[in-house]
Amino acid sequence: MSDQVKTAEQLEQEQIINAEQSKESARFMRRNPLFKATPSNAKKMGDYIKGGGLSWTADSLEQIFNGEHNAEFEKNEPYVAPKPVVPKVVEEKLPRWGKLETRSDVHRIPRALYREFMKDPAFQRAVEAVGGKQ
Repeated sequence: MSDQVKTAEQLEQEQIINAEQSKESARFMRRNPLFKATPSNAKKMGDYIKGGGLSWTADSLEQIFNGEHNAEFEKNEPYVAPKPVVPKVVEEKLPRWGKLETRSDVHRIPRALYREFMKDPAFQRAVEAVGGKQ
């Protein structure tokens, strides 16, 4: 640790460099979802960048990660899309007279069947439920 105090310009320059490196790192990570963002991986990447005399760009990071040093990095598990859940189709069990939604549905029933169905209290309730619906 040095006793040297940094000037405002030096601090600003460091912030600009850090922001640019963060932007390039984010671009690299979007392109390489297997790269695990850990401090150890970041240190290794930084060491290879400095050791190779490379600039901190997404292309340089990819070159290192996908090149000969690939096995040295921790990786995320590959993404496996979840299997879609197919909903079970439950067939609606309709009564003998079918579905009654309007008065027209009731009027379509032949009179002989209508008289037979009227003996069933469930049919009577269904007709009452339709009421004045057109």
